Amino acid sequence: MNSEVERDEIYSATLSGKNCIVTGANSGIGKQTALGLAKMNANVIMLCRSEKRGEEAKRDILNKVPDANITLMLCDLASFHQIHDFVDKYNEKFNNLDVLINNAGVYLTDYEETIDGIQKMMQVNHFSPFLLTKLLLPSLKKTTPSRIINVNSGAHNLGVIDTEDIPKIKKWKKTGMRGYATSKFVNLLTIYKFHRILEGSQITVNAFNPGTTSTGLPRHSLGAKMMWKIISPFIKSAKKAAQPLIYLASNPNFHNKSGQYYDMFEETKPAKESYKSNLQNEMWKESLKVTQMD
Repeated sequence: MNSEVERDEIYSATLSGKNCIVTGANSGIGKQTALGLAKMNANVIMLCRSEKRGEEAKRDILNKVPDANITLMLCDLASFHQIHDFVDKYNEKFNNLDVLINNAGVYLTDYEETIDGIQKMMQVNHFSPFLLTKLLLPSLKKTTPSRIINVNSGAHNLGVIDTEDIPKIKKWKKTGMRGYATSKFVNLLTIYKFHRILEGSQITVNAFNPGTTSTGLPRHSLGAKMMWKIISPFIKSAKKAAQPLIYLASNPNFHNKSGQYYDMFEETKPAKESYKSNLQNEMWKESLKVTQMD
């Protein structure tokens, strides 16, 4: 992918009749991505935690694209039960899935646990997207070629771990940037494992790094809000950051592109440790165990 792509090319595809799930679609990159897909006539499923924020975002999109096909569905990624419930409801309402964009994430400076007894940032940023993807694979297989895109972060380079750390991930004690980075690194390991498992299935799996952007991440803790105030002059808009993601999700040129890491419009190399098959395999096993999918 070129470092810059013309706007007309980004929106050149038609997604009429295509079902696209965007998690965390009520703000930031998720909202802008949902808007972009709606402009291409996709059936956009906005997966949001807050009904109020979700409805507000849906109204904003419909104001810009009055004939958009938008469905708001609720799910808190800090709960495995809610993920199972969402997938059941999705399968009742829709026959298949063309694009899954795992965008939602949190940045926390304090240690918190979810109702499932897991470090919250690790669950929302890794274990829950893993579970959601695993549960939606049958729907993705019904309508190949289909796509899975996980929004990652260049911060993953700061979160590299080794095999002896993997059993500790569920209760990972590091928070702030180091904890966030590790959640993105372990998620990258399983992205590559999904790619290996699905190779030849016509389901592509890729990671996307939007860079430092204006998103909803800082609202989750006071420390994160303070950090964001310091770096805010240097961040790009969510609208700009979403452009490559929209392109990845929609353009026919990516039907056969899988197992890649995209930094905005550039196909780049992530941390070399993310390619280690032993790390991928161990993190996969741990993810299956934690999500009770083993």
